[in-house]
Formats: sequence, C-alpha cells, structure tokens
Amino acid sequence: MANQEVLKFLIGLQETVGVGATEKQISDACWKVLNSGRVIPGYGHAVLRNTDPRYVYLQDFAARKVKGDPLVELSLKCFNVIPGILRELGKVKNPWPNVDAGSGV
Repeated sequence: MANQEVLKFLIGLQETVGVGATEKQISDACWKVLNSGRVIPGYGHAVLRNTDPRYVYLQDFAARKVKGDPLVELSLKCFNVIPGILRELGKVKNPWPNVDAGSGV
C-alpha cells in the first residue's frame, strides 16, 4: 500500500496547492505536513542512499507518455523540492525518492 499512500499524499497536496503550483507552494505545504508530525511518503529507502533507479525509470516514462497529467507534474516537482526539505530537516538518512514515490501516478 506504499504507492497508494503516496498517491493519497499527492492528491491531498494538489487539493492544498492547486494544479500548477510553484515549487515554493509545494515546499510550504510539505513543511506544514512535517511540522504537524506526519511524514512524506515515498521518500527514503532502507538500503539505497540515492534515488531509487526504479523511480527514475518510472518518472522518465511518465514524463514522456503521460505529459500534462497534473499528478505526474506534481510528482516531478516534488522530486525537485522534497529531498532538499528532508536534508534540511536533518532526521532522514536518505531523502531521495523510492519506487513508491512515482509508481502510484
């Protein structure tokens, strides 16, 4: 159910920031999630310490084949925003997305 949790997170994020949100709006919303004691699903991996290569493949596929889909676009923007937030937070050993961060969209 991990990819379903990511999908629920992205749908909720989209409801909060709207379609076509800026990275700043996404960042602010993600900080609110973390500051409320919740986690951002789909980021981190028990073994990998870099971006999960399966995530990279799926996002590349989605960017080519599902162009313009709002959730795909949001997921791609999250990749640009969330790892930096998690590094700044300092509690996460691996701030990079795992396969679940992209497989739901």
